[in-house]
Amino acid sequence: DQVEALSNAMVSFTKYIPKEVVKDMLAAGRGVAELGMEPAHLCVMFSDIAKFTSICESVTPKDLSYLLNAYFSRCVGILVRHNATVDKFIGDAIMAFWG
Repeated sequence: DQVEALSNAMVSFTKYIPKEVVKDMLAAGRGVAELGMEPAHLCVMFSDIAKFTSICESVTPKDLSYLLNAYFSRCVGILVRHNATVDKFIGDAIMAFWG
């Protein structure tokens, strides 16, 4: 059924891209992602944890994993609520963009 397939695709796609971006793409008739480039104005954010190396040296790997998961989960939630696209995690850093 096409409706169910579209619904499943939306759920999958919105794991990585904010729902509003997906809705805008569909409204603009761009329901299929294509490989390519186009000029765009973006706002890019990089964020990392101050003194991360010192933190790593003072906690167990299990505790570090817990801290990073908590930090990333909270930050990603905030970014998504503000319509950011989280591009990648680089060690303790997050790269996100708008636009």
